[in-house]
Amino acid sequence: MLILQSRERRSVLITTAIVGTFVLCWSPAWTLYLAMSLSPWLASRVDFRAVTLVWWLAYANSACNPVIYTVFSGDFGDAFRRMFLRRGGRRGERNEFGMAAAPSAAAAAAATVSVQ
Repeated sequence: MLILQSRERRSVLITTAIVGTFVLCWSPAWTLYLAMSLSPWLASRVDFRAVTLVWWLAYANSACNPVIYTVFSGDFGDAFRRMFLRRGGRRGERNEFGMAAAPSAAAAAAATVSVQ
């Protein structure tokens, strides 16, 4: 029962972080475009750089999601680290995704030397 409550708490925390980040990143864009659509006077006076900045902030939400999942979810963080921090491997090895592992630098150097 305690494990279930801990998982539920973590799930609520992750969901709150994702939704909160979404609202923080997208609300300036929604507010700006709503104001510009309601007021033609305002739309003609808004600087293009402000619109660009607001849209980049909104798009940054997509970059925040993997970071939030990595920080709050142990399983996702472990898989994320394994995927990006995996180094080398011997010929014929397969990683956890069933893909051929990249040869190590030593194996590549040995193959180059033996060809000459």
